[in-house]
Amino acid sequence: MAGLTPSDLDADAIRDVTARVLARPAYEPAESGSFERLVTSVVDATARVLDALVSPAGSGVGLGLLAGAGALVAVVAWRLARRVRRDRGQRAAPGRLGGRTAADWEREAERHTADGAWGDALRCHYRALLADLVAAGMIDEVAGRTARGYLRDVGAAAPDATAAMTTVTEAFEATWYGRRDTTATDVAQLRAATATVRRHLLVAA
Repeated sequence: MAGLTPSDLDADAIRDVTARVLARPAYEPAESGSFERLVTSVVDATARVLDALVSPAGSGVGLGLLAGAGALVAVVAWRLARRVRRDRGQRAAPGRLGGRTAADWEREAERHTADGAWGDALRCHYRALLADLVAAGMIDEVAGRTARGYLRDVGAAAPDATAAMTTVTEAFEATWYGRRDTTATDVAQLRAATATVRRHLLVAA
């Protein structure tokens, strides 16, 4: 520093020039974009939550948040547990398909049989089988699931039942979707096939 040549410029003049240069538009701070503002707001909110959790004054808020998180985990665990399939060695419990039990579907099938409405009777016997499979935990009732979807589920659960379930599925599709004329023989054949499926998949048919 001692070897530098002394400047002839006045210090006040230097500061004045510097101030004028920095005041130009080119040197104005850039405005934060929408993404930067969003990130900043999220970071600030997270910081406030963490501060509430760790600060003595916010202990009540922290406990409330922890309790809410625990309740959420409990609900999720309960929903997952309900989807676990029951042991096939257990007796099938009464189940429902479309809000109705297998016994409900069978009773309706009997009414249609008495009226000679064979197509409706066949449909109800098919629904009764599905209700039994739902009750046993072999399949799940899913909105929009097709007859072929249930057939795949049965095939995956018990390959030996695939042939009988295919017969049941094709008879249902031909009657309900194909509008094929249905007879008492068709209903009897479907019932025999459903009995085979039950023997393969259910402890109590």
